[in-house]
Formats: sequence, structure tokens, C-alpha cells
Amino acid sequence: MKKYLKFIQLSFKNGLAYRVEYFVGTFRNLVILLVQLCVWRALLSAGPVTTSAGVVTLKEMTTYVLISSMISTLLTVNVISDMNDRIRNGQIAIDLMKPVNFQTYTFCNMLGQNMFSFLFQLLPILAVGLIFVGLSFPTPQNFLLFCLTLVNAIIIMFLINYAMGLIAFWYLRGWQNTILWTLNRLFSGATIPLWFFPSVLVTISNFLPLRLMYFVPISVYLGQVTPIDCLNLILQQFLWIGILYLLTKVVWRTAINKLVIQGG
Repeated sequence: MKKYLKFIQLSFKNGLAYRVEYFVGTFRNLVILLVQLCVWRALLSAGPVTTSAGVVTLKEMTTYVLISSMISTLLTVNVISDMNDRIRNGQIAIDLMKPVNFQTYTFCNMLGQNMFSFLFQLLPILAVGLIFVGLSFPTPQNFLLFCLTLVNAIIIMFLINYAMGLIAFWYLRGWQNTILWTLNRLFSGATIPLWFFPSVLVTISNFLPLRLMYFVPISVYLGQVTPIDCLNLILQQFLWIGILYLLTKVVWRTAINKLVIQGG
């Protein structure tokens, strides 16, 4: 256990070594946040709008955008690109010789990055939201449920990235990030809430785990779901975590067999 905690610590320190990159990323996120807020203020300036979730006010939409921006700092991971680099330069062979579980090792690296992002990207966005915009606060119960769904969202994002990163054993093209980013922007509700989506896209999103990473936690935060629906959504998150975990094991076993065969 201590060695994995050390990996988290090293990953956090690695972020400190490249803190200028993170500061630039923080500035970029704040600019994107400002643009989104201006757009939604213009769209909802005439008053609340009626959606599939009921009436949505400017205050709720502003809070949605702020929470989505903060979640993005925790769900922006480098798992796919890092695994592509490791497989391309042969570092993966050294990783496999270490007395650690590679998946857990990769997860710890992501946690270290998340801790750094929390301090240097999430908190500045939260400060901007509290000082200049105004952030709606949930009930204590909704906040606890939000934290649980957010933890599940981080795990789901990791498992998806890890599974797609393993594809680099067959294809070293780097297209996995592009595909995942596109699908995530479209079906997760990160940019536009699923309230505004046509029924066809909402139906498609219901069969994907992506909405469980942004739309569901934010909806819980805003109190847009009943306790029974919230329990159902959390169970869906656990189900997808189990499915994705099994998928990563199957893909990993196949990838290792391919590596051993090619390596003699």
C-alpha cells in the first residue's frame, strides 16, 4: 500500500515540476468558463426556459456551468497519451517487471494529477464562482450524494481511458483521445445539459456511461433528481464500473499475450 501512496506523491510532485503548464491550463479553463457563462446569460436573459427536466433558471444554468468546469479539472487525465508513449518507447516492458499492478499504478498516477488539479485548477474556478458569479449550494444530503457520484465518475473516466489506452498495443495512432473527447463532449452533458437534447440523442446517451460522469453528478447537485432516481443512477454507475473493470481485464490479458508472443 505504501508504494502506491508513493506513486501518488510522485505524480503530484511531477505536476509541481510542470506547474507553468497547469497555470496556463487554469487560465484557459477560466476563459472557456467566462465564454460559456456569457453565452448562457444571453440565451436565458429573457427568463427561465422549459426543458425535459422542467423549468431551468439562469441561476441553475450558471451553477451547472461552474460545476461542470470544476468536474472537468478532475476528469481531464493523460492516461491514454501516457500509455501510448510507454508502449511506443518500450517503457511498458520495464513497467511490467515492477512488482506492482500496472492498472493500480496507472490509477495512482491519475490520482496524483487529480490532487494537483484540485489545488491549482478546481479551487481557482470555485473562487471565481463564489466571488464574481454566485454559486448555488445544495442541501447536505444532495452534496454527499454528489460527492459519491463524482468519485464514481472519476473511476468510470479512468477505466474508459485505461481500456482505450490499451488499444495502443495494436494501434499507435493516438486517435483514442480524439474519439473519446468528441463522444464525451456530445453525450456527457459537459458542455450542453441533456435537458436541451432531442429525445434521440438522450436515448443514445442512456446506453452510454458518459452521462454518468458529468450530467448525473451535476443533476444530483442541483437537486434535479428524486432520492429514488438518485439511487438508481448510483447503481448504474456501479454497474458500469463493474463492466468496464472486466473489460480492462480482458483487453489487458489479450494485450499481454500479444506482447509476449511478439517479444518471444
